[in-house]
Formats: sequence, structure tokens, C-alpha cells
Amino acid sequence: MRICGIKLTHDGAIALVEDGRLVFCIEQEKRDNNPRYQTVDNLDAIVAALAQHGLNPRDIDQFVIDGWDGEDESQFQVLSGVAPLTLKGAPYVERHANGLLESLDGSGLILDDRAFPYKSYPHVTGHVASAYCTSPFANTGQPAFCLVWDGCIFPRLYHVDGRGARFLESLFPVIGQAYAAAGHYFGPIRRRAGEVGT
Repeated sequence: MRICGIKLTHDGAIALVEDGRLVFCIEQEKRDNNPRYQTVDNLDAIVAALAQHGLNPRDIDQFVIDGWDGEDESQFQVLSGVAPLTLKGAPYVERHANGLLESLDGSGLILDDRAFPYKSYPHVTGHVASAYCTSPFANTGQPAFCLVWDGCIFPRLYHVDGRGARFLESLFPVIGQAYAAAGHYFGPIRRRAGEVGT
């Protein structure tokens, strides 16, 4: 099965997984000297990434779009070639404690002049999945706790086991952006007055 994962927003990327193996992951900021945090603002980038690997959109079994800002759903304003398009996506966090793996099913992902269906999962789903799947607990199938403390959210604690993942609670009211602020103003990489940042 070929799954094409798409991160349209901040730090945009396109990835392809085939039968559980990562084939490629292309970050937009690393292409064509794009600026840091580059989004995928034109869906033609997806077609081009697939073509670089000898594929076209019809070769993909499932497209998945990362969720983003929004309480019930997110919306993405993109181009497909020169045509403007609005896509719906999942919200940033799950809608209820057991909703981390619930997708928003969308249609109208226009790639190479053809519409494709897609699934979209809450943004934090990727964080929980990557934390758990790269841990020693995943290798042995053991349950684990995962902490997600992303830029615009309070630290969120999840329990992951063989049946799925469950949100337990937000631990305290400080958003993850506190880390970036600390890095800018304190420690060995702090910015000095008048320094231009990226």
C-alpha cells in the first residue's frame, strides 16, 4: 500500500510510505532554496515529488493531510496549478479524548487535473505517533505515556497501547513556544540586540 502524507502548513513536507517503509520525505524549505518554514502552497509540488520517484498521483492508495488550526476542522487555501482551492482538514487536537485516530474524510484534492479523496488527522496525531513509534515501547508492544508540547498548545499527556491512544490531560498552562522564547533570549544560542533572526 502506498500512502502519501502531506503537511501543507508551517514546515511543509511530502512523504511517501510504501508497505510500511519510508520511500521519501521532502521538506519544502530544502527545495529550490525556499525560505525556512516554507508551506506547500501549490499542490503541483506533490505531483513533482511523486514524479521524481517515478510515480504519479494515480499510483497512490491513500492521501493523508495533516490537520492544523481550527476547533472542529481546519481549512487550507492552496493552488492546484493556477486554480485556487480550499481543502478541509482535521483540527489541531482531537475532538474528544479517544479521537486521536479519527480522520476527517475529504475529497477534491486536485493533483494533475484529477480529484482524489484524502484523510486528515489532528495535527497532534503525528506527534504522538512519532513519539511512540520511535520508542523502545513500540518494539515490544508495551503501553506508554507520550507527552506532546507543541508551539501553540499546553503540554498534553496521552496513553498509547495496542488499541490506540487516549488523551489524558493538559499538564499546565504554558504553551510550547516557551522553548523557542527561552532559546532566543537565554543560553548559548541567544540572540543579541540588533541581530537579525531567521
